[in-house]
Amino acid sequence: MRHGRNCVLISSLILLACGIGCMAACYSAVDLIGNTWDSACDTVAQLTTCVNLQDACYDTCEKQYNDTATSGVDQATRDSALADCNTACVDIPDQPYTKEQCEVDLKKEAECVCTGDTVDSCDCSDAPMSQIEDFWRTGCLALGAVGLVGCTLLTGIPGLISSFKKVKCCNIVFYSVFCGLLCWIFLAVGGLFVAIAMAFKVGPVKDFLDDCDNLVAEQAGSGIDSDTSSALDSAGATGAVNDSVDCGSTAFCDGIRTLSNDAYVMSLSIGVPFFLAGLIMFFGMYACCCCKKSLPGNNDQVQVAEMKS
Repeated sequence: MRHGRNCVLISSLILLACGIGCMAACYSAVDLIGNTWDSACDTVAQLTTCVNLQDACYDTCEKQYNDTATSGVDQATRDSALADCNTACVDIPDQPYTKEQCEVDLKKEAECVCTGDTVDSCDCSDAPMSQIEDFWRTGCLALGAVGLVGCTLLTGIPGLISSFKKVKCCNIVFYSVFCGLLCWIFLAVGGLFVAIAMAFKVGPVKDFLDDCDNLVAEQAGSGIDSDTSSALDSAGATGAVNDSVDCGSTAFCDGIRTLSNDAYVMSLSIGVPFFLAGLIMFFGMYACCCCKKSLPGNNDQVQVAEMKS
């Protein structure tokens, strides 16, 4: 007779834990859009480091110096021109495009008002970007609130109370009815987010991420025509270009993997507690039929009826 009561008690505790998990997971996803911009600008900043403009400038100076060796120009003039050229190369920054500059440009493109070259100087209060982030933040908090309220106030707490005592306004029937109403919502939401998470680990998305470096390098290499390739070979710059392509493809693919991993973790952390709560609710809607007699306050009526008979 006590097995039904234990089932209701355990399922109620699991629902309470799922409610907290739903709220925590949704709250952690509030800053996903902002983190996406950060990851994208990190990737762009890493890409710029793959092309060292100072080295390219020095190589150009050296090539000009060598080309004038047989032109009849005296050695002093050639040395002076090389020194002036190298001096001009010093003023070229090693990393011309930083992460902060990328973020400022993104905000400007999103119609933010930026009075300087720093992120703090940008005001996005009236920009569409701010509205999208606010909408996303509100949606995450609303979804978390649905999970918390559905798993605690409407199911978990009534089930927990009914497993210890009989209360008219918070009993096993109340628990079963709301389990039946909410289980489909929680199963749908949880299943959707779990499916999104699995899409990053199986199928074409996973195949692309696993072979991203080779695919991007091949695509970048295929964009160089035969004339350009011959010119690079004659200039002895093929190796430097290949190194830059490999560096760029690695930075690009690392950025894509970071974004996909963030989306995977976010989707799975939301989907699991919602789907688990939906499963518990699916079986919980039958509690009023299967477990009612074993709950406190109900078995007494059965014993009285048996004594009267």
